[in-house]
Order: sequence, then C-alpha cells, then structure tokens
Amino acid sequence: MADALIRFKNANGLVLDLRGNPGGYTETALKVISMIIKKGTLVTFANRVPGNPNSPVFQDIRIELTSDKLVRVSTMVPGGKPKTAYESRQAYLLNGKPLVVLVDGSTASASEICTGAVQDNEFDENGHRNFWVLGSSNTFGKGIGQTVNSSLPHNTLLKVTSFEWRTPSGRWAGNANSDRRGLIPDMVLLSNNAFQLYSYEDVPYRTAIQVLKGAQPLASVANR
Repeated sequence: MADALIRFKNANGLVLDLRGNPGGYTETALKVISMIIKKGTLVTFANRVPGNPNSPVFQDIRIELTSDKLVRVSTMVPGGKPKTAYESRQAYLLNGKPLVVLVDGSTASASEICTGAVQDNEFDENGHRNFWVLGSSNTFGKGIGQTVNSSLPHNTLLKVTSFEWRTPSGRWAGNANSDRRGLIPDMVLLSNNAFQLYSYEDVPYRTAIQVLKGAQPLASVANR
C-alpha cells in the first residue's frame, strides 16, 4: 500500500479496491488507514477481558490519529477511568488527494474497518469531501474479531471471538452469522458479476473514475 501511494504520488485521485477482500489483522488495517487519513477517530473496540463469565468485564478502546501519533484511549467497563497511550503512527501518504473505495459482499472484517473509517472521515476540517465508498452491495458484515493462542501443545492453536468493533460514528457491521448488516456504500451500483476487473464492463470501477474526474457527483447516504 505504501509503495503504491508513493509510486502514484502525482496522481489526481486514487481507487482502493477492497472487493473480495476478506480482511486480515486489525493492526494492519490501522496502518493502512493511517496512510490515507490525516487525523480523526478510526475505530472503537469492545474487548472481552478474561474473567468470570457471569460478571463480564470489557475494555473499550478508541483509536484516534493526530498529525504525528496513533492514540489508544482505553476504558474498563464498568467503572474504569480512561487511560491514554501514544504511539508513532504510519506516515500519512495520501496528501489530500480524493480517494474512492470499492466494496462488495465479500469485503469483510479488517477491510470493513478500513471502509468504516473512510466513510466516517469523508470530510476534512474545511468541509471538503475527500472520500467516497462505492459498491454493488453492503459489505459482508463481520463486526467481530478473534484472539489467537498459538502456544498450545501438539502444534495446535485456539481462535476465540473476543471483541466487537464499531465505526467512528458507532455503526456495527454485524456478527458474521445471523446478524450480518454490513456497511452501506455511498452509492450501490448494479453490476454483472461476469465482468473482467477494470474493464469497461466493470461498472463500480468505471463509476469510481467518473467520481474522481468530477463527472459523477455523489451525495452521502443519509441513513446508512
């Protein structure tokens, strides 16, 4: 991602294609977001703390960006006081260029974290719109994450669902199972699945180029 942003630093606008992207590590998602968002809130997590299942305790963590730091504000729930930790951030590389993110029903997990951060930070401090999200459907709907314990005997590991995440505005993508809400694109585009990516028949990509050229103005979906 960093290499691409540096390579195309003279481009007038960029397209980030997250279609078919099932996600990955949340920390990697935070690095990607840091390259394209200058400052603001990125995501919030509700982590289950190990303990008595009859009296669950959660750690709420809000991730923010300043011009030079990644900030984690954590609060134990119930009854905790906020604690703030500062880290060096990934360098901001978008340099104010417009960006269109493409999504579909297979955009999931960490890719949805990126999508939500972009949507909820689509306007800069001057009210200028920098980001748009286009897609053929809602995203997959995996607003949960897992912790992996790989220190078990016999070359085994244990993966446990241990946290939920929400976009900066509080939207939840769903539980990846019975309640898959997904994130709603700014514009839902009908397209034929049997097309070659980045060809003329690729309607989402073609529309993204039109948006970047200013030929296809879009308004945000008010109730997404």
